Amino acid sequence: MPITFTPELGQVLMCDFGPNSIPPEMSKIRHVVVVSPRRKGGSGWGSCIVVPFSTSVPEVVEAYHYRIQANKYRFFKRDTDVWAKGDMVGHVSFKRLDRVFCDGRYASPRLDPDDLAAIQRLVWEAMGRPIVETTEVIEEVVMEVVTELKG
Repeated sequence: MPITFTPELGQVLMCDFGPNSIPPEMSKIRHVVVVSPRRKGGSGWGSCIVVPFSTSVPEVVEAYHYRIQANKYRFFKRDTDVWAKGDMVGHVSFKRLDRVFCDGRYASPRLDPDDLAAIQRLVWEAMGRPIVETTEVIEEVVMEVVTELKG
């Protein structure tokens, strides 16, 4: 059943990527974490940006992959590491999302802030824009503007 609320940043949900995906697109129903901020005034029937999780170890572990050790969170498969796949980021309708079933009931858990921050960095890495480079570019632009204003 689709969610009827606007999910929050860091919230873990289930996403039905559907049977019509084309490899290597994400498929099946799987855990995702919301990486877009909650929009104010959302009706509950919008969309958000998510990063999916997989229990499959990447063939080659890249900077846009992040491992969460087994048993850290109750809502993931027990005794199995899960991998956030920053290169598989998606923009999905709330109609694809549902709450996680955990301990016999539906829940809307969140990742801890350190894991969420690491996953947000994965998205930057997957886009070829590491945070360090982005910060350096911003600093250069600011310095150019300051120089022009003084000049």
